[in-house]
Amino acid sequence: MPADELERAKQRTASVIANALESKETSAEDLGRQILTYGKRISGAEYLTLVQSITAKQVSDFARALLRSAPTLAVHGDGAEAIKYDTVARRFGSRK
Repeated sequence: MPADELERAKQRTASVIANALESKETSAEDLGRQILTYGKRISGAEYLTLVQSITAKQVSDFARALLRSAPTLAVHGDGAEAIKYDTVARRFGSRK
């Protein structure tokens, strides 16, 4: 991943976080999620520090891990018209 693309992605992520935290509803929802997930609150500043610390190698390693894992399929509704998991797994299956 080129450095300029990573920096753009970090800036975009920081912007999304800042905008989301301006809403009281979103902040309350985020607070609840943080407590359930981490057992503590993470401040906006901490989020931004975490985002800025991400390296291209971390992004690459994460993408490789995702591509090696089995695919996930989510369907909304009754699923009658949806592609079947077996079809997805054959096409995008685990690449270990």
